[in-house]
Amino acid sequence: MDNRSHTEKKLMDYINDSLNKDSNFNVVINIQNSSSQNPGACFGCGGKDGYGGSIEDFAKNNPNLNISIQHGAKD
Repeated sequence: MDNRSHTEKKLMDYINDSLNKDSNFNVVINIQNSSSQNPGACFGCGGKDGYGGSIEDFAKNNPNLNISIQHGAKD
């Protein structure tokens, strides 16, 4: 099941649809949630290490982007 309602997925879709694929850009995404046990992106978005799932797909589909993903939780 693909959850398209997560903000980071919507943001990555917007970037994919809006940017010229041949251009170089710096992209910084800060992912914060309210979980004290599982901070940052969910498993579907970030995989087991926070950089798999759809985040990894986004990076692979945009090799010209310098992508920084930061994960955290709201205390």
